[in-house]
Amino acid sequence: MSKAPARNGTNHSDRWARRIEQDTERLRTSSDPALRRNRQFITQQGADVTRSLVANLMPEDTNLLSGFIVSNDGCVYEFEYDWRRSEPDRGQLVTWRDITDSYRSRAFREPISVAVAMTKRQARTAPASQERSGRTGMAGGRLREGRQPANLNKVLLNQIVHAFNTGDTTGAPRIFSPDYVDHQKPPFIDANGPEEFVAIVNLARNSLPNLEVTIKDVIADGDKLAARLRWHSVDDHGRTVDRETIDILRFLDGLVIEHWGAESWSTNSAAANRR
Repeated sequence: MSKAPARNGTNHSDRWARRIEQDTERLRTSSDPALRRNRQFITQQGADVTRSLVANLMPEDTNLLSGFIVSNDGCVYEFEYDWRRSEPDRGQLVTWRDITDSYRSRAFREPISVAVAMTKRQARTAPASQERSGRTGMAGGRLREGRQPANLNKVLLNQIVHAFNTGDTTGAPRIFSPDYVDHQKPPFIDANGPEEFVAIVNLARNSLPNLEVTIKDVIADGDKLAARLRWHSVDDHGRTVDRETIDILRFLDGLVIEHWGAESWSTNSAAANRR
């Protein structure tokens, strides 16, 4: 990871372009365990790593890798990856933020702008067959050019699960519509829309210590998605809670507009059953 190009000379943008090409190639092809796992997480967010560009891939410290992804549809995402240098196979994507509308005010706006321009040039020269196949870059919960990426609903589900696992609900307004209706909303929660989701996450994490939610199955059809989720919690005394739910989400204009849910089974156990 080279230093940022010096801010002088007439070929400054060209130097940034070369840096972007180098960082992009590293993320796409490196066999390094941390970068390989980072590739997987970025793909799960809906960005096509093989057609996206990386602007300013850099280590923040010994454990955190950060950068910016410019997807093939021109969207810009900021990411931070905790690569856990001592345990690279357990690294986690800790930040994924759509900054398409705000990157021009960022400190690293110059390399991002160069990457956006490179993406536009690639789009203009893309083969007709590729254009007909449609663009699959994540749209950050918003429709672009009147088209919704086929995998956007699954991406939003991943973001919902990530919020439950981390407690980070800052992205709720980019996931849930202001008119969101939860048909399983607890009667004691007064909030609506994205604020209700924030309250639900806080409630879950306060009542279920060390909560871990995993997606077991997903079926998507049209504007709806059905998911089978596994919920696992272990408190400091070894008491565990395991439950499985079936959740149905309906989407409108790239946001979650409705939710139905049901519990399929649940178990509670004391510490090793006190054996």
